[in-house]
Amino acid sequence: MTELMCSLLLVAAGGFLGGIARWGLTKALPDRVAIFTANAVGSLIFGIGLGAPGQLPLLVAVGVGGALSTWSTFANQLAGLVEKRRWAIFARYLALTVAVCVVAAWRGTVWAGRIFGQWP
Repeated sequence: MTELMCSLLLVAAGGFLGGIARWGLTKALPDRVAIFTANAVGSLIFGIGLGAPGQLPLLVAVGVGGALSTWSTFANQLAGLVEKRRWAIFARYLALTVAVCVVAAWRGTVWAGRIFGQWP
């Protein structure tokens, strides 16, 4: 199997897992909560995946983290709040989501260093 084919299969497998997880969240939680959770957990997983060795970043960060997070749906939700002129909810949702996801991605990289033995 070529390296390209192996890479594509890793991303596809991770994408399948992340997509199934996001679907489960949308069935278990209210819409805005599900998307917030998917983006926060996806950012954490992406951060962990970035610190993984070898080809694991393709499976974990690009595949699982990329498919679990759904920034396009988040943007659509924000546009709906703008259309309804729900400015306070818009501002809180935007700020909270961006802040939590940035911190989650950063913590993921820290945890990856510990998980994969790169940091004490």
